[in-house]
Amino acid sequence: CDSFVIVGAEGATIFSKNSDRPCTEVHEVVRFNSQEHAEGSKVRCQYIEIPQARKTFAVILSRPAWLWGAEMGANEMGLCAGNEAVTTREASSCDDGGKRLLGMDLVRLVLERAAGAREAVEVAAALLEAHGQGGPCEEDGDWCYENSFIFADAEEAWVMETGGRSWWAAERVGKGRRRNISNGVSIRRPDLTHSKLLETAKAEGWWDGAVEFDWKVVMLGGGRGGLVADDLEPEGREAAGKEWLEKMCKEEEGLRVDVPSMAKCLRDVRSGICMQGGFESVGSQISVLQQGGGGKSGGAVHWFTASPDPTTSGYK
Repeated sequence: CDSFVIVGAEGATIFSKNSDRPCTEVHEVVRFNSQEHAEGSKVRCQYIEIPQARKTFAVILSRPAWLWGAEMGANEMGLCAGNEAVTTREASSCDDGGKRLLGMDLVRLVLERAAGAREAVEVAAALLEAHGQGGPCEEDGDWCYENSFIFADAEEAWVMETGGRSWWAAERVGKGRRRNISNGVSIRRPDLTHSKLLETAKAEGWWDGAVEFDWKVVMLGGGRGGLVADDLEPEGREAAGKEWLEKMCKEEEGLRVDVPSMAKCLRDVRSGICMQGGFESVGSQISVLQQGGGGKSGGAVHWFTASPDPTTSGYK
């Protein structure tokens, strides 16, 4: 998968994502209304039950049809969210045969419970720490993975990356900034982390504490000099996505950051941002989140393909 966010571009935040899944998987776009729930009630996620929130927001979700959760989506408050698979040194503690929350569960839960991007991090972190992540992420197999996320509203965005069952770190993307993720650990200097992360990293020998904590170095197993500088630079689809964002944001080239420009990025087959074949971009989303006064959302518009391959699917 490839996810993008530009904050504050022309008075709006633009969020987008391609969902890359097995080509035989049916992808759908669904809407659920806001609801009030009885105190003490439970909600059944993909594999486990957890306590339900007293109120859930209305959401629109783009998801594999067999899943309770979602690959990406938005809520009535002007929050967007999307997840991606990542792999860290702690992958075995997530992929241990246990069934817990999936990253796609977290996307839906966050959209139902959070009003903004910062709150989305808090909700996801609390759920991760309480229930952990893990379990099959495909309908007829045992593919399991850790997750990264982009949460975006009209004023800011956050990149959140996880490791193992419940470790996490998050980086704020403020006004005038842009960010992309592509199935790899990308956060270097996090703004927020699991409260026990640094303590555990030192105790486990992942980090000696003598240098500034670097989430990517630590979670990829490079805390003892196992990684060189080139290993830490964006590559492949992540590098291509970064180039697209830089190109779109160069005002001197007269390129407006708008829906057609973002759609062109999501249709880039050469870089792999648009996947084709046995594993393909089965769904795609572009959202424009307008900035209002007083830090409030000024409205949002969401486009979905609701069908595979953005090069042949229109955004509706």
